[in-house]
Amino acid sequence: MRRVVLGMLAAAVAVNAGCTRHFLEVREKAVELYLHAPGAREVALLAAAEAVEDIPAEHLGFGLWRARRAGLREFRYSFRVDGKIELPECPLRESDDFGSWNCVFDPHAAPWR
Repeated sequence: MRRVVLGMLAAAVAVNAGCTRHFLEVREKAVELYLHAPGAREVALLAAAEAVEDIPAEHLGFGLWRARRAGLREFRYSFRVDGKIELPECPLRESDDFGSWNCVFDPHAAPWR
């Protein structure tokens, strides 16, 4: 419960400060990605390393959603919110083959070390 409250507080600070609508936390054996999507009925993390993973997010309340991806390997990601792709601002990103971009999680990059 304490982690949920801390996560909600961090999301509220990020949203109120005008920062991005998502953030992540690196755990010992996983990455937890949070998205502030008030009014959303369904949210999923789309993560790609070798293959695309469709990871359902858990609604924590107050418009905050959390998806957990096991492992600390590099991957590209975006979110699907109510069936539409959401490309949040992120510290690391790269262009894709379709004229858009993806967020990148690199466990060795400065934002998460």
